[in-house]
Amino acid sequence: MSETARTWSGSADEAMAAAIVQVRGQHGVLGGAGFLVAPDLVLTCAHVVSDALETPRQEPVAEGTPVMVEFPLCEPPADADGRPLWSALVENWVPIRAERTGDIAVLRLPAPVPGTRPLPVADPDSVQGGEVRAVGFPHDAPGGIWFEGRVSGATGEGWMQLSRANGQAAHVKPGFSGSPVWHNALGAAVGLLVAAQPAGDAQQAYALRTRTIVREIPGLGPVIRPPSPFRGLKPYVEGDADLFFGREEDIGNVVTALYGARTVTVYGPSGCGKSSLALAGVVPRMRADGYEVLAFNAGEISSMRSALATELYEAIRSGRYGPARADSTDQVEDWLAGKGLADTLHRVRGTASGDLLVVLDQAEALLNRARTEVDELADLLFPRRRPIGGVRILVTLRSDLMDAVLKHPRLGPALLGGTTLPLAPMSSEQLEEVITKPVERLAVAYEPGLARRILRDAGGEPGILPLLGFVLQQLWEQQDGGYLRNAAYEKMRGVSGALRLHAEEVWKNRVHGKPEKEEAARRLLTKLVRMLPGSQITLRRRVTRDEVDEAQWELAEAFAQRRLLVLYGGAGQPESAELAHEALITTWPALRHQVEADGKFLAGQADLVHDLRRWRHGEQAASLLPDGEQLQAIDRWLGGREGELAEEHREFLALARRRSRMLRRRTRAVRTALAMVLALVVALVTFLVNQMLVSAERADENKSRVLASSIEGMVKEDPGLAALAAIAAYEAAPTQEARNALLQRYDQLKDAAWMLTGFQGPILDTAMSADGTVMLASSTGGRATLFVRQASGSVLRKHLGLAGNATFPLVSRDGRRIAYVVDGTDSMVWHEVHYAAHDIVVGPAHRLRGAALQEYILGGRSGDYSIVAFSPSADRIATVTFDGRLRVWDLATQRLQELPGRLPGLLQVWFGSDEHTLVATRKSGGHSLVSLDLRTGAVRELEDRRSASTESSMEAEVSADGSVLAVCRRPSGADKGTYRVIRVSDGRELARYTPPGGFSLCHHPAIDQTGEHVAINEGSGQWVLLDTRPGTPPQRLNGPVLTDNAKVGPLLGTPSAPVVVHRDRASVTGWQMFPDNGLGVFNPPVLLKRGHAMLAHVGKNGGKVADRLAVMETEGQQRTLAEARIAAAPPDPWLRLTVNRAETLVADVADHNKFAVYELPLLRKVAEFTTRTPPLDKNGQRERVSSFFLTDDELVTVSGGVIEHWNARDGRRLSDPLDIHDLFAGGADSAEFYVHRHYQPGYVQILNEGDHTLYAVQLAARAEDPDLRVRLGVDALNVMVERSGRYAMVLNRGGVIELWSVEDRRRTRKILGSLGPLESNKWTVGTLEDDGSGNPGFFMASGHSVRFMRVADSDDVDVTSYDFSGEQKFWASTDDGKVLLRSDGDVLATSKRADLFRLDPGLWKSHLCGVLGRDLSKDERRGLPRGLPDVICPL
Repeated sequence: MSETARTWSGSADEAMAAAIVQVRGQHGVLGGAGFLVAPDLVLTCAHVVSDALETPRQEPVAEGTPVMVEFPLCEPPADADGRPLWSALVENWVPIRAERTGDIAVLRLPAPVPGTRPLPVADPDSVQGGEVRAVGFPHDAPGGIWFEGRVSGATGEGWMQLSRANGQAAHVKPGFSGSPVWHNALGAAVGLLVAAQPAGDAQQAYALRTRTIVREIPGLGPVIRPPSPFRGLKPYVEGDADLFFGREEDIGNVVTALYGARTVTVYGPSGCGKSSLALAGVVPRMRADGYEVLAFNAGEISSMRSALATELYEAIRSGRYGPARADSTDQVEDWLAGKGLADTLHRVRGTASGDLLVVLDQAEALLNRARTEVDELADLLFPRRRPIGGVRILVTLRSDLMDAVLKHPRLGPALLGGTTLPLAPMSSEQLEEVITKPVERLAVAYEPGLARRILRDAGGEPGILPLLGFVLQQLWEQQDGGYLRNAAYEKMRGVSGALRLHAEEVWKNRVHGKPEKEEAARRLLTKLVRMLPGSQITLRRRVTRDEVDEAQWELAEAFAQRRLLVLYGGAGQPESAELAHEALITTWPALRHQVEADGKFLAGQADLVHDLRRWRHGEQAASLLPDGEQLQAIDRWLGGREGELAEEHREFLALARRRSRMLRRRTRAVRTALAMVLALVVALVTFLVNQMLVSAERADENKSRVLASSIEGMVKEDPGLAALAAIAAYEAAPTQEARNALLQRYDQLKDAAWMLTGFQGPILDTAMSADGTVMLASSTGGRATLFVRQASGSVLRKHLGLAGNATFPLVSRDGRRIAYVVDGTDSMVWHEVHYAAHDIVVGPAHRLRGAALQEYILGGRSGDYSIVAFSPSADRIATVTFDGRLRVWDLATQRLQELPGRLPGLLQVWFGSDEHTLVATRKSGGHSLVSLDLRTGAVRELEDRRSASTESSMEAEVSADGSVLAVCRRPSGADKGTYRVIRVSDGRELARYTPPGGFSLCHHPAIDQTGEHVAINEGSGQWVLLDTRPGTPPQRLNGPVLTDNAKVGPLLGTPSAPVVVHRDRASVTGWQMFPDNGLGVFNPPVLLKRGHAMLAHVGKNGGKVADRLAVMETEGQQRTLAEARIAAAPPDPWLRLTVNRAETLVADVADHNKFAVYELPLLRKVAEFTTRTPPLDKNGQRERVSSFFLTDDELVTVSGGVIEHWNARDGRRLSDPLDIHDLFAGGADSAEFYVHRHYQPGYVQILNEGDHTLYAVQLAARAEDPDLRVRLGVDALNVMVERSGRYAMVLNRGGVIELWSVEDRRRTRKILGSLGPLESNKWTVGTLEDDGSGNPGFFMASGHSVRFMRVADSDDVDVTSYDFSGEQKFWASTDDGKVLLRSDGDVLATSKRADLFRLDPGLWKSHLCGVLGRDLSKDERRGLPRGLPDVICPL
């Protein structure tokens, strides 16, 4: 990658040589020096220009006066006769004033001079002491002479005083005036040399400072330091078109789509640049093509009609449409309400002609609007009657909300009637343009290597653009000497850390440590976000000033000053505030934590808004008001915060409660009446019993739904309780809500071996026994909880109920002793612990007075340092005080052990393999690691102290038996750290590992009990297992995806099945890790053996070609079961393998049209043949040859418009090639046809794109059967007809799935639509076998859901949906859709583990019970609905 044109790696001499000029008059008289500050601007002294023109210095020089300049230090062109002179005109001339100010001139060249470049200019606040250089051209040295000196300080005239560096340096004399003063440390010019004292040893020279020059000529300000070309968290808008880079092809695609469709929807993930693409890319292009443009942000307008009326009336007032045809905005709004947009445009323009583009940005905001508001917008922009002539609509939409918008009754049909275009994350090449192009035309540059480093750090994540924009803006603001600096980038923690660091600093400066402000700030943050009903998707929300108090508004203004919020209104307009970008929801720690803490409140608030709207739309039916358990659930998440709700929500709740009370009174009245007419009760017993049975079933379903809806709010606080509650909800009644809650909890813990939850508050610190079966944890409230994982898999949990708050928990290696510090005292307490089959028995407390640390630091072990330790026998405890002193206590005597000699100050400590050896980190000296002998006081270095720089970051851990140390260090400024495994007994290095690739932090190493294996987190779920035995290479593993600062515990399990322990705020989890087989999947796989195996093209990780066809396990070790070598070929995501129904044969194509058929499962080649050569597409590339099995032994291939029929087992041609052109009269273009297997045996189906018709062709007869012809009313890309031939699943051009009834082949009709849109290679569909009901069916796996659709004879579609909590990338499925293959990466990405997911609630329950190892406790049941099954997880 090239750096910008302004970046150079040469010396200061080279930089100045390319910028310095001699200023001469028309007769060649030399006046002095000058230098380029822009490609065509020269800065010099006014008296230099006067001297060159041979005029008195006080005589004004007119603007436009010609002078000549020469670049004396530049190499002249090879074909030039000497150095050329270039003409320039005087643009500014400020004379020397009596008070010694002024003396500045600016010259403009007609064009930039080849081979030259501007000099970077800086304006440091302090100039004193810096070493500087200047160059002059006196009469005795016309070729140039260099001055070296130091800046003595600033003067009152705006000058800076320069002293000679030493007695050998040249003096400043006539000919130096106009020279730049180059600051060696800054690498930039800091002034303009103007005067000097007479030559002598103590000569002083003087230069104008940069700020003085800009003050005299303000127009130079933007030149010397131009405005930022970056927009930070803001989107680029139309005025930024010349700064918007990287999306040229996407702009062209959208513009082309707008000329072909009335409505175009651009969708993509949050932070991929949809708004910028529309506003800064498409809008200027369409305006240049003659379109008028009106752009609206859906989140900023309350009424589309009022917004359109305002914009149109402003156009009328401007005279754009000639004479004014409307008197006010209200009149235009009345026209829009009565006549619609088409007639209103005609009225205000005075003509029906003219093109208009309406941009509706961030359309997902409409999901939170009332139906009347959305209907108003839809009536104007998407009228059901005739379309609006000459009007195009461009909509931008978040992809994760696309499904919800397309399901909307008004918005869905409108958008599906147009074109949908996905906006992919930027490629590396596009990101390079974003980073480098904006600065290429400016006198500012990246330091060498910085642009490449930013590009590497940016990666290709979908939401990276706001983070990238912010870091670029910050770099611009912190530029130094005309450079964007590496040091500044490191200080702000790179692309991923800059915004987080900025937000943390703002929070710290404004509210941290100020309880009243902190509480106000947290309440404000909660109001700035919202959730969608039934979803955990969090969006920003605009808060009006009326919703907050004065303290909160003051904070909003303070946050806005630091660009975390954006303020609207003022000057008589309603004021509001909004997050600057949705990226802050996950990046701003305080906001992220607040969203987590208030998750239940926000989710409940969203559901309440949904319930209110449903009630209003349901004509305010009383039956739609919350009642009973719903109101109880609302009260639970409200938690006394009803005052924070909007007034309309409080009124709605009050109405629901009044109705609930009325129903209770009625119930009591009924009971009284029944008592009075007891005789009637006997007669009605049978009826009531039947009603009770029905009511009990409904009550169970309601209970299941209410519990399921509350589970998402439990996940952050107690994921184990959430999983048990999901099982309980499903056991109560298998409702769709309960099934989805159970699915999501299983998905969360699918790779977990075990999980410990149920702490009394967020976890502060933990300690474990050597084998990981005993764990003691302390929470932020100082409460202690003890866990025991038994061999049977069951988990015992005991809340210790201590008299004081416990901190710094400790567990002995055998788990038989525990210890902790009692907060607020000087004591450490320890206990003996015994374990029974169903209980934990904790012995009496033994108090070590004076053993505790004298200072408490929030966060437990002072930044995760190990500062307390049990000895191997658990007879001693070692502690490190905060001033670095070591203490060792003998538990038998309860006394402090006397230590020998003078030990160094320590930061953390572990016991070694015996009672007398400690491993410790020095408190000073770079935190080097040492071994201490408690008997002799001997200190042995375990690593070179020189490598343990105080500027390095360090992570260290010791094996449970104390024999091996694992440490990682990353020196300051280094891209990555190095891991070393060291034997404690002799300091020998057993293993060393440096992660490959680019930047990586030091992660905490996970080390096993004996130190033989160490697991290292490389990020993105990639791990490395180091084996300390000689000659054993590192093994790559797939494991949990953890954050950079994740708390990692010991390595458990076995070398073949390792388990890494991870701690977060609510749980401690043992995650399984799986070997990485080193193979990358290069095309969509095919599932075999009911999902137990898969078939795919694969190649070595890091390779660029697929070189084998392989059958591999999909679960466990993912071993390769069989493979066949194939010709190496570049990956092709569209190349699909063809497998017959019996899973006995697979057909593979190579080199465009060469087929090989293999027998499954051994991949023995049985046939080869070559099809017709495919034609070239419009890009000059060969079209793909498609194929499908007609029967288990017959294969059909389609090349261009030619259908060929083969015996798959021997490669024989079974019939002559059939050209589609010969089938249909008129010789249709084959590119308009799609050929697939027909549901009737012996037939193929041909979809004619041109006339939307599906034809059935019998291969044996080589003729089309008109009785099977189906006319579709949709522009289809693919059609899948189920076996009865009555119903079809249709994929239309918008990437949306629809179900159609095709039984009446001439009058087909849609019975279910708008599922999708689908993303390439991230979905799978199929038909379902008869389930005994006789109802055909289909399934579709895409996005967040897997849907099973059964069609009844009445054409009603029963949809069963399995909903995941996040977007999925489905690769393949079994024929019944119940087993799915997915990935967390694209198909072509290497190092991505294929993840098999089975839609089996019984499996989910069994796995979750095994992971948790316990049932609901009595206390947990009290917080759940009554009547749940007695046993959730049998133990």
